[in-house]
Amino acid sequence: MAWQIKYGFEDIQPAIVKMDADVKAKFVHITDQMVTKGSNLGMPYTEAMGEGLYQIRAVGHQTTGRELFCTLPGEQIVLLRAFVKKTESTPPKEMRIARERMAKIKAAHREKEEAAKRKGKKGNA
Repeated sequence: MAWQIKYGFEDIQPAIVKMDADVKAKFVHITDQMVTKGSNLGMPYTEAMGEGLYQIRAVGHQTTGRELFCTLPGEQIVLLRAFVKKTESTPPKEMRIARERMAKIKAAHREKEEAAKRKGKKGNA
């Protein structure tokens, strides 16, 4: 089964479009690999950031793009934040935004699963 990659928030795709062409090309290459091989490609393409948060590392000639993501059951990858990296380490602001978004995405997923379970129990009663 192929992995699905979803844009979790509407600002992600425009942020990627604004990146340098070589960074966008790397991002496309890496996400194509993720669809077939999963989210954990390892360095230099993906890296665990801790607590269920990961990053795609799209390195271009002059700039470096980062896309922070999480995974959900059912082989789903959800992109949470995209930005051009300008410092050695990932900016705390970007990490905070991604973690807040991950919490929202995972909470919504849990609610959806619980609603499906409740609906299934009603159907069996």
